[in-house]
Amino acid sequence: MRSMTCVLSLLTCLLLGAGAAAQSVINLQGGAGQTVTFTGMGAGTTSLGMTLGSCGFGGGCVLYGLGAGSGNLASSGVFLIDTAPGSIQAGASGSDALALQSSAPIEFPYYGVAAATGQMGLLLDGTLNLTNFSLAASNQSGTTADVGGYLTVSGGSLAAAAGSTLGLTLGVDLPSWTSLTSLVGTGNSLSAALAGGTLAEISPTPEPAGWMLAALGALILGGGSIRRRLQPGALA
Repeated sequence: MRSMTCVLSLLTCLLLGAGAAAQSVINLQGGAGQTVTFTGMGAGTTSLGMTLGSCGFGGGCVLYGLGAGSGNLASSGVFLIDTAPGSIQAGASGSDALALQSSAPIEFPYYGVAAATGQMGLLLDGTLNLTNFSLAASNQSGTTADVGGYLTVSGGSLAAAAGSTLGLTLGVDLPSWTSLTSLVGTGNSLSAALAGGTLAEISPTPEPAGWMLAALGALILGGGSIRRRLQPGALA
């Protein structure tokens, strides 16, 4: 019974320790009218072009919106996703999944205020690598999909270290119940509304409070085991 009590104590402390470690993530909210457009590259082709946001005449394509971070990324600000028009190719590998590859850098600056220091300015800067596109859910009213990838950090006041990476997920809402592979080999296009997303630490480091609670649980377990061994008849 006492051993069970000690085990439960340890599990409780470990759970408390996990809760004490703040999640480090930036929630991204797209601005009004921000879209992601998929376009067939014409007859005889097997890939799609993907355009991020609106494209200026002779300039790049930009998605933008608001961001609010927590944990090590605690902040509030504005993000940009800036790339050359038509630079992303999506290989048609199936009806619900596409492999993404960009032929030009995709810049991701995030400007705002760091919550911990109150510092204003460039909070994060880096290059996005988009790797996959997958349908999350489909119904008669539309399709929800996720664009996945990661950010290679190059600077900014929230950067843990240059060269570190943050995981990226962008959500898009397609307007119709349509497979994107139906665009392959055509010149047709389909636009999705940016629904938001997340930018998060891939391997967050537990905070000191979390380690201390876990260590306390281990001590409780160890102490209970020693007391049990010292009881009369424990070795009988």
